[in-house]
Amino acid sequence: MTPRLCLLAHRTEVLMNPFRRVGICFTLSLLSFGHVQAVNLVFTPTLLNINPIRTLNASTSVQNKDTVPVEFTVEVMRWSQQDGKDVLELTPEVLTNPPRFVLEPGRTQTIRVGLRTRGSLPEATYRVVLTGTPKSTPLISTANAATVSGSITTRYAFSLPLFVTVPGAVAHLRPRLEQTPDGLVLRWTNDGTAAASLRNSSVTHGGEKVPVGGTYVLAGSTVTLPLPLHDYPQDGLSVSYTDQGQEKHERLGLQTP
Repeated sequence: MTPRLCLLAHRTEVLMNPFRRVGICFTLSLLSFGHVQAVNLVFTPTLLNINPIRTLNASTSVQNKDTVPVEFTVEVMRWSQQDGKDVLELTPEVLTNPPRFVLEPGRTQTIRVGLRTRGSLPEATYRVVLTGTPKSTPLISTANAATVSGSITTRYAFSLPLFVTVPGAVAHLRPRLEQTPDGLVLRWTNDGTAAASLRNSSVTHGGEKVPVGGTYVLAGSTVTLPLPLHDYPQDGLSVSYTDQGQEKHERLGLQTP
């Protein structure tokens, strides 16, 4: 059964769960002045990997399970992390085919990406960003009896991770517990040569497991996750997380930034 993610939001940008590696169905709804517009799309896969020793290409497909056509543009962004934040920059290093298309209801489109060169880094990281605009003109109405007709432009952004990784590149993730002016944080540093896929991280506090969340930590980068705790036990905290599919458990003491 295909996993389904249903969202009802005012925002027009939706970033995909970076940890889903299989097909995923997006049911996206935009609520505006009493009228609801939705778009239902299936992406397979949602994470792209290229071993540049074997190939320079990868592909994904998107299926339109809605009743309205959706116009897409496809861009590839160089993905880095600075000061714990994701940074995306347009790059000519990766080509897309097609760069623009209209997806009719019930149809599927394959999107191919290709490297211009093999590169020299153990791993290069990108985001394939698909911006979709439903080709329909909804009505806009006020909450009272008066009605005003018009049109709005709704755009949805889907961001798919693309990893170009040579064999032998590995992640090396190190957690660190710190006290900051804003509270306790877990600071994750990746000293390896490949991105770390941090999942299901939690801390045990007072006998209770407290979820912290997950993220990617790119090679050579540090990402900070806040801890929803108001006090700190003197004997430290137990940290559990999944890194590259392996469950890990560590005992951390408080350190100064």
